[in-house]
Amino acid sequence: MKQERGTGAEMAGGGARPRTACPYLDTVDRKRLNFDFEKICSVTLEKQNVFCCLVCGKYLQGKSHGTPAETHSVQAGHYVFMSLEDGRVFCLPDNYEVVDSSLDDIRYNLHPRFTKEEIQGLDSTVLKKADVFGVKYLRGISPMNDIGRADYINATIQLLARVVPLRDFFLCEENYRTSRSAVVHTFGKLVCKLWSSRKLKASVSAHEFLHAVSWASKKRFEIDCQADAAFFIKWLMHELHLGIGGSHKPGSSIIHKCFQGEVRIETEILASAKDVSVMMDDFERAKRGNMNEESTNSLNNSSSSSSSSSSSSSSSSGDRGNGSGPIAAHGRRKEGKHSNKGQDAQRIQSKTLPALMLSLELPASPLFKEGREGKSLIPEIDIREALQKFDGIQFFDTVVDGKIHRRRYRLVRLPPYLLLHMNRFSETKFSVEKNSTIVDLCIHSLDMAPYLAHESVGGKPAATSSRKRKRSGHPDFPLTVPSLKSPTSSKFNLIGSLCHQSADPSAFAETSEGTSGSTTSGFASNGASAVGSHAGAREGTSYVPAVQNATYLAHVYSKPDSQWYELQDLRTQPTAPDLVARAESYLALYENLALDTVSSSS
Repeated sequence: MKQERGTGAEMAGGGARPRTACPYLDTVDRKRLNFDFEKICSVTLEKQNVFCCLVCGKYLQGKSHGTPAETHSVQAGHYVFMSLEDGRVFCLPDNYEVVDSSLDDIRYNLHPRFTKEEIQGLDSTVLKKADVFGVKYLRGISPMNDIGRADYINATIQLLARVVPLRDFFLCEENYRTSRSAVVHTFGKLVCKLWSSRKLKASVSAHEFLHAVSWASKKRFEIDCQADAAFFIKWLMHELHLGIGGSHKPGSSIIHKCFQGEVRIETEILASAKDVSVMMDDFERAKRGNMNEESTNSLNNSSSSSSSSSSSSSSSSGDRGNGSGPIAAHGRRKEGKHSNKGQDAQRIQSKTLPALMLSLELPASPLFKEGREGKSLIPEIDIREALQKFDGIQFFDTVVDGKIHRRRYRLVRLPPYLLLHMNRFSETKFSVEKNSTIVDLCIHSLDMAPYLAHESVGGKPAATSSRKRKRSGHPDFPLTVPSLKSPTSSKFNLIGSLCHQSADPSAFAETSEGTSGSTTSGFASNGASAVGSHAGAREGTSYVPAVQNATYLAHVYSKPDSQWYELQDLRTQPTAPDLVARAESYLALYENLALDTVSSSS
């Protein structure tokens, strides 16, 4: 007999009349159900017309005669199945639809839904629930299953779920229903499950989201390989921005409305790196020649008087101080050679660029890492000291196309949510080293006014065209996104941070597979660039900790109960604000005080 895989009529119910009573509903086992996995058949590996057995939790395709679901119902005696597309319940092999309100909780866990009233009360009401196993959990503070080496993805999701406008946008499925990006849909489902209050299990698994990320990133981010969380969050924001129809224009998506600010960069091209190398070699040779000449003169004139020796020494040092040695001669030759290009080389170029993340440079690690008593010395700086990079005074030298570019940065416009990246990784010729400097984060009222270019705080993003923009793969979205006011304050409160912990901070290995090189330049065209370089964002490389116990964790602030929590995969525990401020933070997320949200308690 010819087997069928499922037809359109089958999806519509196969002509069977719905029934309100089914004798097999008592066989449904909610403890074995898990809708976090990828929706594919466990037998045929197909994605179309897949059903879930409500007795054992297996994913099987079809419900007509000869399909894996129908065969499983006959062989195993499991008769109740739910469609993973629309949540309809059927009894097999009789093939009739079951309509019963007792299955609404299972249907809700398959597709969580939120009303406007529920979304508005997420940050004002403390809600504690228990799952089918009796495990209690707090709404919004959900542990996530540890899948391979994907702890950096779990910590990133926990951090982004603290952004209220971004969370509200993805809690309403109508905002991205027409998107063709699998990353957008799986991310939205994951956010809904994190904030759900009617879970069958207290923990949430990002299994389906990880498969979508691996496919969209062309296996740059995989389950069994730990990658850089800072590079992943840049990639994810870029993918979400394009997936919901964003463009290069400011404010074209909820990502830009939340995180995008503006930075002014002033660049001064000094000289080529080759010329600097030649000058340093000449300087070393001249220094050695002067030292040899001084030693020879001291041996020949050892019998002379101390007064004449002193005058000779002072005369020699005076000549070197006045620039009469070979170093000065070399400098005059180079100056005369490039005298026509002096004005062009010292011209300062200024431009204003959008930025979703601010990269902060940390001071170099100390040479001696142990004190007098043999204790480990860990340097510590304040976050304001690291933010002086954007005061418009300090210069930072980089080599671009063989030339030294001296740059200084200044903030032009502040975003509603400020994402700071502590650049802890430095690349050497053979490995990547980690800087374990402790950055003391400011929990309340971080003032960004000293780093703004103008007295006016904040500003509206550039106006976008009202004409509908149609693009292949990214249709227009007719629904409105959550309202987000422009920040009118320069002060920010910390609402989350991401930390990287390892037993041996200096032990890092480099692999040739993983993250790709579509980094700063690739994001800049869409306004998703980060200011400053990043060690993990290099062509064809990703940096994986060689130490097995190197992990990522997230510190998040819960507004309903005014409590900080430490989230590391399945481990969830309250923590003190002082421990959050002095942790080994890698990313820090700040919220503007002027936002129309529930004010955090001091």
